Amino acid sequence: MPGNAPTVKQLLALFESFDWAAWEEKLREPFTDVAEGTVRLAGREAAPQFGLDADAFKFDDPYVQAHFTRYVGGRITQLEKTTKQRLIGALRGAMTGGESAPAKLQETILATVRETYADFGAARALRIARTETGMLFNQGAIFAAKQGGFEKVDVVDGTDCAPCAEANGETWTLEEALARPLEHPNCLRAFYPATE
Repeated sequence: MPGNAPTVKQLLALFESFDWAAWEEKLREPFTDVAEGTVRLAGREAAPQFGLDADAFKFDDPYVQAHFTRYVGGRITQLEKTTKQRLIGALRGAMTGGESAPAKLQETILATVRETYADFGAARALRIARTETGMLFNQGAIFAAKQGGFEKVDVVDGTDCAPCAEANGETWTLEEALARPLEHPNCLRAFYPATE
């Protein structure tokens, strides 16, 4: 490549210099608002099966807050990591195309990024939304279990894959349930009061 065209190393350095922390903060508020609303709804809906009145579910409970804050932080970090990986892959793909003129390289990178995200269609968005909602609903049920005085929950799951079939019918601690609210995208896992 001519001396005036950026190298892969220079482009990756520019990419890493992007203010990812500010981008995370911009995502955090809307994601947190949606996640909190879902957990509140799920906790209220699950409360009666754990011996609580729906209005008794408390989102400001310290146990709920500790786990919810950790969950939101983890999901934002995972989203940033996934976005970085996809964009770096797009940059590298554009650079290996052998484009020499900076203007042509810019067009190639833009086209590659658009192609990379072109597959982010309605079906994929629906799967992600369904999976996130499932995770948050299960967390709400687990939080309601804790507030209802339960230390364990029964796992009800599908039998289409080995991990789900293995989990189906087991009794887990609340910590185990929070660690594995779902097994995979579109998972059907749910938690109910543990029966002795």
